[in-house]
Amino acid sequence: MSARTQTHKSRGSWQRGWRRLTRIWRSDTVANVDDELRFHFEQKVAEFEVQGLTAVQARVRADEEFGDLKSVRDSLTEIDGRVAKKQQRAEWWESIAQDFRFVLRSLRRAPIFTATVVVTLALGLGVNASVFTLLDQLYVQPPAGMTNAANVHRLYQTAINRGEPYVRNHYSYKEIRALHSISVEGVSFAGYSLTKTRLGRLSDGPEIEGDYVEGDYFRVAGVGPALGRVLLPAEMHAEGLDAVAVISYSLWQRLYRGDSSIVGQSLDLGSHRFVIVGVAAEHFRGMDMSVSDVWLPLNTIGVWKDRKSDWYEDGNFNGIKGVFRASSGPGATAFNSRATLELRKKDVRLLKDSMSTTALGSINVARGDAYHAKELTISTRLAGVSLVILLIACANVINLMLARSVAREREIAVRLALGVSRGRLLTQLMLESGTLAVLAGAASMIVAYVGTTTLRSLLWPEVQWGAGVIDQRAILFTVGLSLIAGFATGLVPALQASRPSLTKGLKSSVRDGGNNRSRLRASLLIAQAALSVVLIVGAGVFVNSLRSIEAVDFGYSTRNMFFVSVGSDRELSDRRKEIERRLPEVADQLRNYPGVDAVAVSEGTPMYSISWSELHLPGRDSLPQGKGSRDRFFDAVSPTYFATVGKRVEKGRAFADSDVQGGEPVVIVDRYMAEDFWPGEDALTKCVIVGKLDTPCRRVVGVVSPSHHTSIIEDPSQHYYIPLAQAEGLGAAGTIVVKAANAEDMGRVRVAVARQTAVILGDWSRPRTKSMDEIMADDLRPWQVGASLFTIAGILALIVAAVGVYSSLAYTVSQRTQEMGVRVALGASSANIIRLVVGQSVAVVAVGVSCGVLAALALGKVVASMLYETSPHDPAVLIASTLVLLAVAALASSIPAWRAARVDPLTAMRAE
Repeated sequence: MSARTQTHKSRGSWQRGWRRLTRIWRSDTVANVDDELRFHFEQKVAEFEVQGLTAVQARVRADEEFGDLKSVRDSLTEIDGRVAKKQQRAEWWESIAQDFRFVLRSLRRAPIFTATVVVTLALGLGVNASVFTLLDQLYVQPPAGMTNAANVHRLYQTAINRGEPYVRNHYSYKEIRALHSISVEGVSFAGYSLTKTRLGRLSDGPEIEGDYVEGDYFRVAGVGPALGRVLLPAEMHAEGLDAVAVISYSLWQRLYRGDSSIVGQSLDLGSHRFVIVGVAAEHFRGMDMSVSDVWLPLNTIGVWKDRKSDWYEDGNFNGIKGVFRASSGPGATAFNSRATLELRKKDVRLLKDSMSTTALGSINVARGDAYHAKELTISTRLAGVSLVILLIACANVINLMLARSVAREREIAVRLALGVSRGRLLTQLMLESGTLAVLAGAASMIVAYVGTTTLRSLLWPEVQWGAGVIDQRAILFTVGLSLIAGFATGLVPALQASRPSLTKGLKSSVRDGGNNRSRLRASLLIAQAALSVVLIVGAGVFVNSLRSIEAVDFGYSTRNMFFVSVGSDRELSDRRKEIERRLPEVADQLRNYPGVDAVAVSEGTPMYSISWSELHLPGRDSLPQGKGSRDRFFDAVSPTYFATVGKRVEKGRAFADSDVQGGEPVVIVDRYMAEDFWPGEDALTKCVIVGKLDTPCRRVVGVVSPSHHTSIIEDPSQHYYIPLAQAEGLGAAGTIVVKAANAEDMGRVRVAVARQTAVILGDWSRPRTKSMDEIMADDLRPWQVGASLFTIAGILALIVAAVGVYSSLAYTVSQRTQEMGVRVALGASSANIIRLVVGQSVAVVAVGVSCGVLAALALGKVVASMLYETSPHDPAVLIASTLVLLAVAALASSIPAWRAARVDPLTAMRAE
């Protein structure tokens, strides 16, 4: 007998053993092939025996006929395997399709449950998608349109100034020129400065953002032209004047409808005229958060060219940001080290006597060391807030699904008894939670769109965002988060529901179900309540902080007051003296204009006063320092100024019309200066020298209330005023202050006053108005945003928690129908039933509230730096938050309690 025959016989013996038995519950492709080959082999042997061969000869002849049996076996096994896998996949997909249809029917039969879960999850997912979109655009995604943005770095300088860390990312042109002198192979350097300008020569033209650029700016950005060319380094040297411009692709489409012949055409920006030399690549809109629509050579800066000295030689005149492109490694490190040396040599400002270093920074402005706006702090804290809202939503959904699984316990037990596998049942339950999560994810896109738009307008209303509201990354994030939420919310209920006791489940009704699940639902309610308290406390302390900041007396009236200033353009440089001379004349004409209550003229506007250092006291070598490190500010104002802006004259008098050039030199100081300069003395008997030492001493004729000069929250500073008529060589008229008669006329009066000012001075003057509220808005906005966002978060938490309490209790009460009927039958009153149900609900929530208060106390330090004169542990806020959530819990549980109290005992005893 051949070896192959022996092998075949031995194989047949063990194949008829365990492998055949395993096929009772699953298919075995190899065993099936062996059976088939054995059958055909035995048939062939039988055929040869019929022809007269012996059994041994017949097997040898069959071996020869079959040839290489192993090769045939392997080939058949591969074919059968592919067929089996295809069949298994078809069966699996058919099973999934059946389960999915069953899930849809099941959810359609429970529309309230489905809608509650979808809306609850959509709120949590949508809030997180909004925050992700915002943080992704601020911190992760580089400016659009840049190639290899990871190789572009911002240059930061760090030092110690007055004992405090100081970080900056803007430089004078002398420093920028020094940085250009650094020669490192593979490194390109450029500078740019942000600007706002108006399209066209009319004063009502649309305002656009742009950049003044120098160096090899477009090479650093890695951007080429979509049409024409980009600016050349030779066109951007400071000493020359090349009035050329590159516009954005978006502006090209909006303004010129994509006209390819615009290269060489003129572009009017205010009083300047430029020649368009190209259109930037489609998606590039600058290197900052706000989009840019035009790029101009640095040498065309109008305001800087108006200076008497060349601005590019003045080390104190700064505002240019430095960026360079270099691959990570030796090139960037070498540039960074040499930049430190050059900046130490050239820096003639605050850092000249301190050791400074430079640091590489991300091209993303928000990630820069020199950019620590409160809005950014709020945006990062929102990530934690959004996660808390999602956790509350997930806990609510788990609670709902647990309660629903109790109601379906008998159904699931029957299905298991009829032969449905636990794996199939678990898959079906997870598919149900996944379906709900996908529906919630789709609905969350609406929440995400509204939320992202709201966050942008609240945090950065002045930024024109180049990126879309919802992009592909946000969609992918939401899809992924939806699947995670679906798995997280469905796993525990699915595991519990798929493992019931068949005997108990088949005998039970919904009223018997789930002590374990009841305990788990109570735990989830506690978690919801605790997380909700954290958000409500956050909302409370931010609202208190906003009230504190709004109550700050910064020394000016904000009611119905606005300021009119004349725009600064190169064209105005020759007319500046004329403007300064005629502004008081304009104010006189506006004083009798309908709707105008008061008018004054000043050099600057509140919160934008200029610093003045040349001040002397007769008989003293130095000025008193005063309390702390008070800065000193100066302003030249008209006689009606103090009454118009609402500053109180505490001693002496305000300026009078008689305080003119040639008359007695006078000055008014604020209370802080009076206290610091002449402590315990009457300031009205003193005088000060403003300007050179040989200048006549100015008699102090009044003391006015102090005011803030740079921000709402600041250290005390000193302020002094001189009459505008006596300010020659010291200050000049620059702003008209107007107080409207009432708030209703404010808008109309602003427009009319700006138009009248343009009529008097000429359209070239381009007057602009800004209200006091708008001036204060930048400082107030972070506090308002913090209060608004945390209040919204607290309200969302309350809503979700209320839905969680109501839905969980509604299911629980429906499962206790028979119990309630028995209680009523035994004499319990409706009040007793309501008190029982509400009391149990409030007791559970009270435990969660206690945990939440402890968590809020622990997390208080996270937001402490964002509050003003408000403790994150404010007892009143903690108590109020506790009472609010308990009241919401009582209200949410009152409806199920009322239903339970109306149960008919006879119906309840018969009910399943």
